[in-house]
Amino acid sequence: MTSNTITIRLRRPKAEIEAAAKPNVNAWVNKLIEQALGPRTVDWNEHFNRKSRQRRFHYRASEMRRSER
Repeated sequence: MTSNTITIRLRRPKAEIEAAAKPNVNAWVNKLIEQALGPRTVDWNEHFNRKSRQRRFHYRASEMRRSER
Protein backbone atom coordinates (compact mmCIF):
# COMPACT_ATOMS: atom_id res chain seq x y z
CA MET A 1 0.00 0.00 0.00
CA THR A 2 1.36 3.43 -0.89
CA SER A 3 0.88 6.57 1.13
CA ASN A 4 -0.41 9.88 -0.18
CA THR A 5 1.90 11.76 2.18
CA ILE A 6 4.99 13.57 0.91
CA THR A 7 7.50 15.15 3.29
CA ILE A 8 9.37 18.22 2.09
CA ARG A 9 12.20 20.38 3.50
CA LEU A 10 11.17 24.00 3.50
CA ARG A 11 13.56 26.73 2.39
CA ARG A 12 11.40 29.42 3.95
CA PRO A 13 10.06 29.71 7.48
CA LYS A 14 6.95 27.66 8.15
CA ALA A 15 5.10 30.73 9.48
CA GLU A 16 5.71 32.58 6.19
CA ILE A 17 4.29 29.69 4.17
CA GLU A 18 1.26 29.33 6.45
CA ALA A 19 0.59 33.08 6.16
CA ALA A 20 0.70 32.95 2.35
CA ALA A 21 -1.38 29.78 2.17
CA LYS A 22 -4.26 30.78 4.46
CA PRO A 23 -6.59 29.13 5.28
CA ASN A 24 -5.40 25.72 4.03
CA VAL A 25 -1.76 24.82 3.32
CA ASN A 26 -2.67 21.51 1.65
CA ALA A 27 -5.04 23.16 -0.82
CA TRP A 28 -2.43 25.83 -1.57
CA VAL A 29 0.29 23.25 -2.24
CA ASN A 30 -2.05 21.17 -4.42
CA LYS A 31 -2.93 24.29 -6.43
CA LEU A 32 0.78 24.98 -6.99
CA ILE A 33 1.30 21.39 -8.15
CA GLU A 34 -1.63 21.64 -10.58
CA GLN A 35 -0.20 24.87 -12.00
CA ALA A 36 3.22 23.26 -12.47
CA LEU A 37 2.08 19.92 -13.91
CA GLY A 38 -1.19 20.83 -15.62
CA PRO A 39 -4.49 18.98 -15.23
CA ARG A 40 -4.49 15.21 -14.79
CA THR A 41 -5.99 12.94 -17.39
CA VAL A 42 -8.91 10.94 -16.07
CA ASP A 43 -8.24 7.21 -15.73
CA TRP A 44 -11.54 5.66 -14.69
CA ASN A 45 -10.12 2.12 -14.62
CA GLU A 46 -7.53 3.22 -12.04
CA HIS A 47 -10.30 4.94 -10.11
CA PHE A 48 -12.54 1.85 -9.99
CA ASN A 49 -9.65 -0.55 -9.32
CA ARG A 50 -8.67 1.30 -6.12
CA LYS A 51 -9.58 -0.55 -2.96
CA SER A 52 -12.48 1.04 -1.09
CA ARG A 53 -14.51 -0.02 1.88
CA GLN A 54 -17.57 1.88 0.72
CA ARG A 55 -17.60 0.76 -2.94
CA ARG A 56 -17.76 -3.01 -3.25
CA PHE A 57 -18.96 -3.19 -6.87
CA HIS A 58 -17.18 -2.18 -10.05
CA TYR A 59 -20.23 -0.56 -11.63
CA ARG A 60 -23.62 0.63 -10.45
CA ALA A 61 -26.74 -1.44 -11.14
CA SER A 62 -28.05 1.12 -13.65
CA GLU A 63 -24.84 0.76 -15.68
CA MET A 64 -25.19 -3.03 -15.64
CA ARG A 65 -28.79 -2.87 -16.83
CA ARG A 66 -27.81 -0.47 -19.62
CA SER A 67 -25.16 -2.87 -20.91
CA GLU A 68 -27.63 -5.79 -20.93
CA ARG A 69 -30.04 -4.02 -23.26
